[in-house]
Amino acid sequence: KSNGNSSNLTCQNRNDRFTVNKENGNGALRYPVGLITRQEQSLAYNSKSPLASEKNYILLSSNYFHAGLAFVYGMSSSGSYDYQYRVDLSNGVRPAVSLRTGIEYMSGDGSSDTPYVIDMDS
Repeated sequence: KSNGNSSNLTCQNRNDRFTVNKENGNGALRYPVGLITRQEQSLAYNSKSPLASEKNYILLSSNYFHAGLAFVYGMSSSGSYDYQYRVDLSNGVRPAVSLRTGIEYMSGDGSSDTPYVIDMDS
């Protein structure tokens, strides 16, 4: 469980770096996308980012387990953290793509109509 207070997202153990190829990680992924964690959300979120939404959505980070049910952290439509969502209920998700240091987000919200645009030359 992450409390989201670290600004270092470096993964020291190569086997824990989930990547498509083995050049920078473990090569265990078929597609380079996953749900955003609470720590990543905390570092990346602002009211103008594509993570700002008028809908609730869940994060990858677990919050707690109770009576056989799993609860994860989530973001409310107002941008509040720490909402707790049961994973068996219908809630939105936001995919996350991790970028190498120096590569920057330019525009887009990740939808099929307005995909993310990144600057590979920064």
